[in-house]
Amino acid sequence: IFIRDRNSFFAGLINPDPLRNVSAALTYYPDIAIVNFPSNGYTIAAVTPNVVGIEAQIIYDAFLAAGVECYIKTTQPRDDFNQADQNKLKVIRDTLLNRFGSHCINFYDGLTNPGLTTQIPQYASGDGIHFNNLGHERLFQLVRAKNIFQNKISSSSTILNPTSANTTINSLTAGIHQFQVSVVDADGLAASSTVQV
Repeated sequence: IFIRDRNSFFAGLINPDPLRNVSAALTYYPDIAIVNFPSNGYTIAAVTPNVVGIEAQIIYDAFLAAGVECYIKTTQPRDDFNQADQNKLKVIRDTLLNRFGSHCINFYDGLTNPGLTTQIPQYASGDGIHFNNLGHERLFQLVRAKNIFQNKISSSSTILNPTSANTTINSLTAGIHQFQVSVVDADGLAASSTVQV
């Protein structure tokens, strides 16, 4: 389930929406949740990177307590913000990446002009906020490269050297197996491929 949970954030600053919060999401019995809150509300001075991290942790912990694996998505670049607020988006991105590590999906890098805080034009819709179809394809590739289903599949087989171009798979049982390889470069560009063995 993909949940846009911005409305459950920032208690006292934004009124929670009972139709779009963790409790509502759990009524769909998800196995995995992706929490998306790209940038709305971040120009409010009281919404500091620390507040965002704490609120994201509350949401993350609520999903985990319900047995749902959770991924927190970072901020996204916005061209309609002033420079201070654009910089704040970067700090929030870093806060979330540091707090959630492998359970954080970086939607900032790869969609931002390198060395700047603005959207890459080929991905921008033109309003300074949203992405076009190509930008949404990039977001999809980033989620796909994260391989969020890896912990939901049980297998005794292991890839001996997963970072090597040629490797061995140990403990394969009889049958058909699928393995996904994902690559994300230093600029946040991602690609994935699945091989059947």
